Amino acid sequence: MKHSHIIISFIIISILVLIVSWFYNNFKYVSETVEVGYQGEARENPILAAERFLERMGTHVRSYILNDDMIWDVLEHLLILEDTLILLRNGLHLTEDQQSSLLRWTQAGGHLIIAAQPNDALLKKFRITLSKKNFNANQIDQISPIAFNWQGYPLQVTFNPNYDLQSFYTPYRKISDKFGTYAIFYHFSQGYITILSDWAFIKNNQIGEYDNAQFLWHLVNLRSTRQVALLRNQNLETDSTDSKTEMPSLWQLLWTNMSAIVISAILLLLFWLWAISRRFGCLLPDPPRARRRLLEHIEASGQFLWRQEQAVILLTTTRKVLLKRIESVYPDWIRLSPRKLSQKLAQISDFSAADIETALQETTIKTEIAFTRAIQVLTQIGKILITKKN
Repeated sequence: MKHSHIIISFIIISILVLIVSWFYNNFKYVSETVEVGYQGEARENPILAAERFLERMGTHVRSYILNDDMIWDVLEHLLILEDTLILLRNGLHLTEDQQSSLLRWTQAGGHLIIAAQPNDALLKKFRITLSKKNFNANQIDQISPIAFNWQGYPLQVTFNPNYDLQSFYTPYRKISDKFGTYAIFYHFSQGYITILSDWAFIKNNQIGEYDNAQFLWHLVNLRSTRQVALLRNQNLETDSTDSKTEMPSLWQLLWTNMSAIVISAILLLLFWLWAISRRFGCLLPDPPRARRRLLEHIEASGQFLWRQEQAVILLTTTRKVLLKRIESVYPDWIRLSPRKLSQKLAQISDFSAADIETALQETTIKTEIAFTRAIQVLTQIGKILITKKN
């Protein structure tokens, strides 16, 4: 049996050595850069990079969160006619009064840049519609960026080819290719209106690609402008890289980064379970239960009665047993007074008459020593009487 344990231990140690050797030869510590997405303000604002770019180029930029009263506040108190307003919405449609205010400001000399969205009542005023094609992600990746010339500069911009603008009125300029139209420019009385099919090219993860940033610069400087106001609603979608990713579970992290160690630990656990489940030889018999002596039970009973302040019961019982033995051996003594009976018993034993009288008559034994002495006297005299009787 001992040899079998040695063999199993040797096998387990050998397996561990092989696992460690294999791990050492096949793995090495390397550093890896992991994309965790944008942090801080960039996580909440999908066009923060565009704002920073315009500011770096010397354009004063102010960003606002769109709500019920913001359009009136921006138009009446924060903008003048030489400013540019970029309006980005995500499913948010303006009221009739808000649309009228925007158009009056633009007509008076402002520059309004709108990112189109389906069923937009503001665009219907200009008889412009936005349609969507059915390109999938792979097809979109294979389509080259939109190429066009702008003020003598050849540009490439990553408009989404899935969106297409159709206009009833002829614009003074537009950007289009074989897949559709992506930007339309109108003179609107003293001002300008620019309508974009989508605004993805100015998002944080795309502003740095191709000529997206340069086109944004030309767009806001279509004419001389004092400042650019970016007006967006609170629910404006963020980039996929900006979205808050969920923390993977511990098991996913372990399996991704330490799969070899996890497999090794599982194999080691299986070997250990197999080792402890095997039994060699017969089982040892259960040891016999030790039997206690009768005297131990008696002593335990006496200790219990003493702790429960019931020693008088034990003492009274012992006295009754002794008196019966006296009556059977010396019948005449049983009618003697306690003092004379003690004197008679002192003659046949080694105890004094006073000790015997105390053991027979005392009812207020308070100490354990006195109780033990009384029981001892009564027991020894009982043994002497048994010898006399025999």
